[in-house]
Amino acid sequence: MVLAPYGPLLIVAGPGSGKTMVLAARIAYLVIGQQMPPTSILALTFASKAAGELRHRLVGLLGVQGGAVDVSTFHALGLRIVRQWSEVLGWGPGAPTVYGPGEARTVLREVAESLGVDLEHHPLDEWRARVDGLRLRGNHMSQQPEPLQLVAEAYEEGLRRRGVVDFPAMLTLPLRLFSEHPHALRLCQDSYRVVLCDEFQDICAGQYSLLRSLVARHHHLIAVGDPMQTLYGWRGANVRFLTAFQRDFPEARIASLHQNFRSTQRIVECATILGASLALNEPCWTTNPVGEAIRLHVAADEQAEAAFVAAEIERLLAQRIVDRLDEVAILYRTNWQALPFAVVLQERGLPYRRPPRSGVERDVVELTPSTAEMPTGGDDEGDEHETEGVWLSTIHRAKGGEWRVVFVVGLEEGLLPHARAITNQSGENASIDEEQRIAYVAVTRARERLYLTYCRTRRRGDRVEIREPSRFLRGLPLRRRAA
Repeated sequence: MVLAPYGPLLIVAGPGSGKTMVLAARIAYLVIGQQMPPTSILALTFASKAAGELRHRLVGLLGVQGGAVDVSTFHALGLRIVRQWSEVLGWGPGAPTVYGPGEARTVLREVAESLGVDLEHHPLDEWRARVDGLRLRGNHMSQQPEPLQLVAEAYEEGLRRRGVVDFPAMLTLPLRLFSEHPHALRLCQDSYRVVLCDEFQDICAGQYSLLRSLVARHHHLIAVGDPMQTLYGWRGANVRFLTAFQRDFPEARIASLHQNFRSTQRIVECATILGASLALNEPCWTTNPVGEAIRLHVAADEQAEAAFVAAEIERLLAQRIVDRLDEVAILYRTNWQALPFAVVLQERGLPYRRPPRSGVERDVVELTPSTAEMPTGGDDEGDEHETEGVWLSTIHRAKGGEWRVVFVVGLEEGLLPHARAITNQSGENASIDEEQRIAYVAVTRARERLYLTYCRTRRRGDRVEIREPSRFLRGLPLRRRAA
């Protein structure tokens, strides 16, 4: 696939299969073997960390030329386009500033109140999800129900009057530009002869439209994705874009990467069983050592769960099984689960790190430093200055990472799978299949040791709830240890 002929290419890559290395090698081949100017290559990712890793690989392979490849996130690219064409788009002269979620929410509230929207029975966050979903899906406003159409149009007009953009606008405005001003699209197409997209399974309709527009003339799109890791249905991601790729680019070559270089045989076996019933499942395999048995720990409650994890981390350090705390991660489905672990780790003198709450905001700030100041997402800025510590992270934010030891905690009905998926009453396209993919991603973050835990009881507010083990534990090859 690195040496594949010029043209569209879809690479289906499982976890731990070295896709970043393959992407970098493909770009190096195009530059060296095909004499393609590095400035004519655009590589798109979803996070600045992934962009930085790819850029680092390219510099290692190509030296100065590697630094000339345009490696960007979707939002950073969109913001560059909007700023370049802001006056044409009606945003006036000068670069639009960026509104984060809090500021954008204020604009939406003003719009909703001015239109007499019922915020008592339909809260503002619900309207925000519907408006953003409409914009990112690329649906035409006039085809929507009257209230949603009016709110969405008024909200976008409110942004335009203020001369600002929010994060969805970084995708929707370039599409509007390309549709209404073909010469602008032609200039962008002339700039990039090759477009690569990492994490293709996570794109939404707007991002797919943006990709198709950029490559409409040369058709040289290279997409790398894994249908087993589609986690963002609530923001429009859909595995159907992997099949749409083959429909829209019938001449495309399809390649697979399913040898796992990351994890032990037992971890790969666990992931294979966990994902066996999912659509488009292609099992991974590995020649790595068999490794340690996967342990299941059943705790009395969340405090006991956290105490077990902290004690086990101390044991791993004392026995030199791990050398550094940042070789260990504690992964959970929802943010509020982190508190007991943070408390126990702090009590035992074990530092911890947490990723920022909003990856999109961080990525835009890092890749476009002229933006207005935006929140970095928490009191944990120490995941950002390389402080050693145990990683505390939601599974979504851990995607793309790997650790020698991983604790996947809270494997209970109502947590993983989440209650929204079980009742299927959320409006966020929650599904059991997506929850199953979340669990799959969680276990495949581990390289050497994997622990799975759940609680018999868990306190929620003033109530103590009886908990049931997650359905995803059934059939897994586990060594059980109860509290």
